[in-house]
Amino acid sequence: MQADTTTIWIIELLELYLHTGDVSFLEELYPIVPGAVQWQIGASAQLGLPYELVCTYDILDLQQYP
Repeated sequence: MQADTTTIWIIELLELYLHTGDVSFLEELYPIVPGAVQWQIGASAQLGLPYELVCTYDILDLQQYP
């Protein structure tokens, strides 16, 4: 799992809804949001930031380092 893509997905869903007003699209994908938010909270619990996770700009295997 990548630390940044989960957050980006949540924000992008909001942005798409704000720009399109497509309620049916939002209703279709919104049930995924609580799980994504809970995952992000859990991944950030130790330091307040995602810990030992890679992001799209990191070197390979960065999750092995604190």
